[in-house]
Amino acid sequence: MKGKGVPPMSEAVTRGFQKQLVEVFMNAAEHSSSKSGIFACGQYFPRMNRLDFTIADAGIGIREKVQRYFNKPEITACQAIAWAMKRGHTTTSEQPRGLGLNLLRAFVDKNGGKLQIVSGQGYYERSGSQNNFCPLDHEFPGTCVNIEVNTSDKTSYRLKSEVGSSDIC
Repeated sequence: MKGKGVPPMSEAVTRGFQKQLVEVFMNAAEHSSSKSGIFACGQYFPRMNRLDFTIADAGIGIREKVQRYFNKPEITACQAIAWAMKRGHTTTSEQPRGLGLNLLRAFVDKNGGKLQIVSGQGYYERSGSQNNFCPLDHEFPGTCVNIEVNTSDKTSYRLKSEVGSSDIC
């Protein structure tokens, strides 16, 4: 993504951002039970100051996975997405997991970007530090996660541990 308008990031932040994207891929591969596999695409929109990256599967969806995990069929798609967005929430026993969506949401908040998820009959959008959940009238087969990076953001991203007193003016 370098050279496509992604804000400057330290090596540690770049690795962390990539790790969160990999976790979204892993979630799609492990949780979706998709027989069709995983699909990914990206598009750079220089005039609109956006870089969109999308990961989709044609699996069982977040709702079905969370319902099975809790053995509660009454959980709605929007409730399941909300649960999945919380730090540390995962339907796998592997640890540490359940960080990907939460940390990507934190990044788009700081960046002025957007995070969108559609799964089953649920739609979620995080934009401008606002959560928007919307039930859908029709079922989306699987899950689609879209991360939109605001490429006009000139902030330089570093971990707190990487900033020294000499870096502050």
